[in-house]
Amino acid sequence: HFKIEKKHLFDFQQKFDLVVFNPPLGIPEKNNFRPHRDGGHLGTEVPLLFLDFAFLHAHKGTRCFFIAGDPIIGGTRAFQTEIENQCRWNINTRAVLDPHFNQSVAKIHEYDRFNIDRIELVLYEVSLI
Repeated sequence: HFKIEKKHLFDFQQKFDLVVFNPPLGIPEKNNFRPHRDGGHLGTEVPLLFLDFAFLHAHKGTRCFFIAGDPIIGGTRAFQTEIENQCRWNINTRAVLDPHFNQSVAKIHEYDRFNIDRIELVLYEVSLI
């Protein structure tokens, strides 16, 4: 068990075997930014920053468990593709918890303006390569 205070977030050298996080993953509504729930332009940017932070404090084999939204754009899973393109993490588990996450919200807030077909809510388990 290790407690990190915000003021020391980047100035410790500890490496972790296991990282668990539940980052903000929503897509911002028009004219209503909510940092406690918004995960960046596509809802993927903040979860990817969490993975970047985990990478800095991981060693080969470190496992991360987290939930993320994965927007499907033109048949491609945007979040999964980004993880694969980084070539840092092996995706051990990708379990879809909801294949149409926030579908009613997406229609109201016009997420189709980002060419998003739908959003999957996914539980990931990845390990550092």
